[in-house]
Amino acid sequence: MGFTADTPTVAGVVLIRSSIQSPNYVAGVSGWTINQDGSAEFNNATFRGTVLVDGSNNAYITIDNPGGNPQIQLRPDDIPGYAAYNASIDPALILAVSFDGGTQNSSLAFLRLTAPGVDSSISPSLSLLTASFDNVTTVPMIDLDTGSPTGIVTIEGSLSVDRNLTIGQNVTIAGSLTAQGIQPGRPPVVRLAQKAAQSIPNATATAITYGASSEELKLNGSTTWHNVAVNNTRITPTISGIYEVRVTTSMDTAAGGNYTQVAAAVGKNGTRISPQAIARPDAGTPANTTTTSAICLLNGSTDYVEHYATQNNSGAANQLTAVATGSESVMELVLIGI
Repeated sequence: MGFTADTPTVAGVVLIRSSIQSPNYVAGVSGWTINQDGSAEFNNATFRGTVLVDGSNNAYITIDNPGGNPQIQLRPDDIPGYAAYNASIDPALILAVSFDGGTQNSSLAFLRLTAPGVDSSISPSLSLLTASFDNVTTVPMIDLDTGSPTGIVTIEGSLSVDRNLTIGQNVTIAGSLTAQGIQPGRPPVVRLAQKAAQSIPNATATAITYGASSEELKLNGSTTWHNVAVNNTRITPTISGIYEVRVTTSMDTAAGGNYTQVAAAVGKNGTRISPQAIARPDAGTPANTTTTSAICLLNGSTDYVEHYATQNNSGAANQLTAVATGSESVMELVLIGI
């Protein structure tokens, strides 16, 4: 450092100069300084243990890395009068887990935020401003929990989640919540109505085509789920989840005689699934309509659903396209859970 006996730095263990600095120290730019008043500035530092930042009234912040799981603990100062409750305030916790490689711990969330835990007489709260997180496929992405049945999580702004969101206790969202492109109360919906007659062979389950002349209603992120030109019997969702699918088979006047039965069924990946609705018209009934629905788990990539119609009247018959009376064949799909 170039100090001489004429310019002593310490007296015993006491720093007697105003500071010691690196030769290249420029405040806020480069180098380091340790000051007599206890303050310091460094360019970079490596800590092998816990970093503790003390505050008043028992408040503190710690940065730690126990077992390779980095975490930050935030403890607010003592609540005035809280000592009367004879209880202590646990620190809030921000736990971040790295997924850069290696073995992942599937029990840990990518980001876990826990509000201070106190007794039931005081409700802890956890507040977020705007947050957006990337796709994590191996574990829950965000875990929000106040640690108390009376606690509140408040999100001011919007929260966007590409994968899983785990919410414990009470959550208030002042802005919007979007998960996999979905906002609560606005699930993806597809409704297809056939507008052109399609011949259905006798006693043969047939997938209904919803082509260029069909009526389409596609809302809330489902615009690409049906194509009128390619695989036009299918709805192929791009979001994994649980879906309700409803199909209505409407048959026009039977060409070969009166119908003995008309059936409607939902198909998944080319196979009809239960329940199948079968109508057995009374003698002399020239046309008939029947409806069924099914709950399907779809993977959001390759799984698709179809509408299968079956009719028995000794000959082929057309689907009914009586739009004015609302009697056309229809397939409807809505996401009910993810």
